[in-house]
Amino acid sequence: MPRATLPRYVKMQPNPSRGVRYYFRYRGVYQRLPGDPNSAEFYARYSALLAGLSTSARQLREGSVAAVIADYKGSEEFRQLAPKTQRDNARHLDRFADYGHWPIEEFKRRHVKELQKPLNKTPRTAKYFAQVCSVLFAHAIDMELIDINPASKLKRLDKAEAYKAWSDEECAKFEVSNPPRALLSAYMLGRYTGQRGCDILRWTRAVYDGRTFRFRQSKTAPGAARDGGPGVAATQGVP
Repeated sequence: MPRATLPRYVKMQPNPSRGVRYYFRYRGVYQRLPGDPNSAEFYARYSALLAGLSTSARQLREGSVAAVIADYKGSEEFRQLAPKTQRDNARHLDRFADYGHWPIEEFKRRHVKELQKPLNKTPRTAKYFAQVCSVLFAHAIDMELIDINPASKLKRLDKAEAYKAWSDEECAKFEVSNPPRALLSAYMLGRYTGQRGCDILRWTRAVYDGRTFRFRQSKTAPGAARDGGPGVAATQGVP
């Protein structure tokens, strides 16, 4: 359906699969609409949302979830986010669509966890959603609508497992196992330079002159480089 003929309050946005998605947008709040404007399910949902505008307007003014989302999206904090971060955050805020009419003070921790549950199969997405929720409810606290953030410090689902350091015997076994050259080079740099992995990953051939590594560390380095502070230039010889 051409954009010019879309029903009132309906916005069309492209999606990654090269199709389009439709949203009911009112006062800065986007609610996903099913199907397309020619489908029965679209019309049913659109009609329900349209009919609810007159009854929800007062609730929006009185601190509903939708009103807080709209206020947050209009805040300086949100506008200062990178465009991609704004889109990612807005996508997670859309998960509150069915709860937009709820007073924000009635949204409890168990409700946040219930919304998060479908995302638990992808821990990073679940964690990101929890962070967005925490920011939203922190905004509600700033608006003096609630006193406690129900999304604060949710249990992490992606706790990294501790890495066990190789013993000298395991290192020696690896070195004589004829590993691929690239893998061996990475291993040698990591073990024998003693530098952070994040620094090593940024190195190019230019940092090594055949005998000495010259590079700039991203953080305060131990030992002699410690006094230089973050971003210190360091020199390390190779025996």
